[in-house]
Amino acid sequence: MVAHLGDLGAEDAMATRGAIEMRAPSKADMEAVETYLEHVTGFAKQALAPLVFLVASIFLPALAGSGHGICISVRSAGLPVGAGLGSSAALSVASAAALLRLLCLTSGGAKAEVDANSNADATACRPSRCWLSCINEWAYAAEVISTGHPSGIDNTVSCYGAAVECRKNVNNPSDTKITRVAGFPALRILVTDTCVKKKSTASLVAAVRKMRGESPEMTRAVDDVFQAMEACTDGFLGLADRNTEAFSSSSPLSEPKASRLQHLVRMNHGLLNAIGVGHPALDAICFITRNHGFETKLTGAGKKQRARLCLFPGVSSSLSRRRWRLRLHCA
Repeated sequence: MVAHLGDLGAEDAMATRGAIEMRAPSKADMEAVETYLEHVTGFAKQALAPLVFLVASIFLPALAGSGHGICISVRSAGLPVGAGLGSSAALSVASAAALLRLLCLTSGGAKAEVDANSNADATACRPSRCWLSCINEWAYAAEVISTGHPSGIDNTVSCYGAAVECRKNVNNPSDTKITRVAGFPALRILVTDTCVKKKSTASLVAAVRKMRGESPEMTRAVDDVFQAMEACTDGFLGLADRNTEAFSSSSPLSEPKASRLQHLVRMNHGLLNAIGVGHPALDAICFITRNHGFETKLTGAGKKQRARLCLFPGVSSSLSRRRWRLRLHCA
């Protein structure tokens, strides 16, 4: 994707503000983005909206009066779009990082610090913790433009890497705490596309909410499923090595932990089926991978159903040698 962003207009509500310090998008910002992209439709508009916000908020003051625009090229390494795998957050993080870096280089202001522990060369080293925080905050703001009410998980994982824990207050959704998890083992993930279009996330959530409200008994039943999901999450977090403060680990899972993870993945998929958000095509994938010794669960909140399979060190090579292929024909 190549975005040629020309003159955004001095009258733009975002033109008078722009700094390294993040600010949440206002209603005027959203209206300004909508006006600028009024002739763009579909997926292109959805993809460009957060990018326009970031350019206008971070870099527009540097362009003011110059008569120039900015050309941004984005190359995907194959991450599926619209599949609930965090592609929009990855784009927001990369765009925010690039624009902040460009602003520093062109303005002669403060230079982006780099991680002193990085062994990479000066053009590829990792930003410092302070700058990662700044990048992440801007990426979250862009996600607000893109999705309205993001959890913050996708952009945090895209920015920092490793694993994160998200705790949301059900009585106050805005009260969400996201914590990076230290010592979590590295896992190889295989994503399988079922090629089945699904209902929107909003409609799925609405269906679960409706089911929960049918009767006091249904309310208790759905709440019990949610509590079981929380127990699975706690078990998943328990796989982390609490004896280290490092956020990334190359240590493989021990046999007991690998077995525990298999059980947790299987239970989580079953619980999601219990509240009606699964699909027969996903169950077919689970059946096949289980016959090869691996559990699978559904993932994603995008327009297509996808399954996620964990490949464990020591056994993943045996699976890769099996040239099995699944063809799904679903209505």
